Amino acid sequence: MNEYLKITTVQQLVEELDDIEDHEKYGNIAKRIDIEQADFALFESWKADTYSRNCIRRTVDYELLLLCWEAGQETPIHCHNEQECWVYVVEGELVEQRFDHELKKIDVTGIESTSLIQKEKSYMNDYLGYHSLANNSNQRAISLHLYAKPIERCRVYDKEEKCFNWVELEYHTSHMVH
Repeated sequence: MNEYLKITTVQQLVEELDDIEDHEKYGNIAKRIDIEQADFALFESWKADTYSRNCIRRTVDYELLLLCWEAGQETPIHCHNEQECWVYVVEGELVEQRFDHELKKIDVTGIESTSLIQKEKSYMNDYLGYHSLANNSNQRAISLHLYAKPIERCRVYDKEEKCFNWVELEYHTSHMVH
């Protein structure tokens, strides 16, 4: 593994992730991702009513998901259940909105908002707060998510009840590339 070479295929990414013994190196790998949309075609899956969560690979150490977003789709405000998360925008544009991590101080207008365009990256963990992602454009978007340890469930903000609830996470498709 050369820590300066770009990672240009899904297969190369999976191989490098599988070879890592130190979870602190995931960030270095995430910085090197430069994969074109065509390499993700096999993993794309679209839903009209919600963004789709498509598992590329899951091990005891990490989880690699491809999220596919129709125009206007968004996640609720959520945590990462004490795991680290790196996001790589494969195609389109997403808006990341961050929120105070102290639940009693949650401000549904957010404390910071950032636009992420194609090939840009973002990092999030619960110490930085909670966040939501949205495709506010009129085009489709695709994002790659790397989690240091799989996330089985997370706290999600319920706008109607104005509180957080634990939610079990599911995939829309699962490919398990080796």
